[in-house]
Amino acid sequence: MFFKHISAIAAASVMAGILTTATPAHAEWRKAESDRFIVYSDVGERQLRNFVQDLESYDRVLRFRMGLPGDVAQALLSQERNAEAIALLEPLVNHPHGSTAAARALLARARGKETPAEDAGEATADEADEEV
Repeated sequence: MFFKHISAIAAASVMAGILTTATPAHAEWRKAESDRFIVYSDVGERQLRNFVQDLESYDRVLRFRMGLPGDVAQALLSQERNAEAIALLEPLVNHPHGSTAAARALLARARGKETPAEDAGEATADEADEEV
């Protein structure tokens, strides 16, 4: 009986030690703005700046190729290093000429991948279209 109490106390001590030493990871969020995008990200400053510049370039190319107007409201995005690559928020998700799946496909190609699934290592291109 004595050993059961000792082992329970030892287990509780170990758990208390683990819980008090474990601290949540703190990510420093940065904000970058361009003509068409506002991006919040937990990646480094240089990586965020390059991402926004690339995003503006792809946006200009797509607007030119699709004949879309250039005067649109800024889109709000978040880029997280340990979640989905991009989460598109209002107004792009509900834009009549775009979709989240299309944006994910574009960004996957920008990273040199054929499909968002290959980029994220998850769903196939058909499954990504079904998410919309």
